[in-house]
Amino acid sequence: MEQKRWRNLSYFLARLTKEGKANLGWVSALFMLLPKHRIPYSVPGWSGYLAGQVLAAAQWIVPEGHGAWVWRQCQNNAQSYEEWEWNLEHWNVWAKAFEELVNLPEGKRVSPTAREEAVEVLKVMRGLDQVVDQCRLQFYHDTW
Repeated sequence: MEQKRWRNLSYFLARLTKEGKANLGWVSALFMLLPKHRIPYSVPGWSGYLAGQVLAAAQWIVPEGHGAWVWRQCQNNAQSYEEWEWNLEHWNVWAKAFEELVNLPEGKRVSPTAREEAVEVLKVMRGLDQVVDQCRLQFYHDTW
């Protein structure tokens, strides 16, 4: 029940932030996927914690327009290394956290829902990365 509440709240915060109604990015569940906030696999309850954070963090990426908004914020602050700011370093760490969850062996106690949501997040993130790479290639092609 708590995971569902956190997921729904995260969606609401992401939508308000994306639409410019409030600046609530600093409470994004994405930041809870940074290594500093992760729980070691040896700690009881780690899988429930991870699933909850993944499901909530996905709300900042998967719904239409959310991932593109986060990507633009990361691009705009590309050189920032503040813990609670959007930047490209965090974008890459988040992608690795989702990949890690997807690649955990089946024996690990990770909910199928969290695993499936992580797959969807990675599709969106990789798609955005690919669009940016294509734009860069086109830019270099046009300038030569």
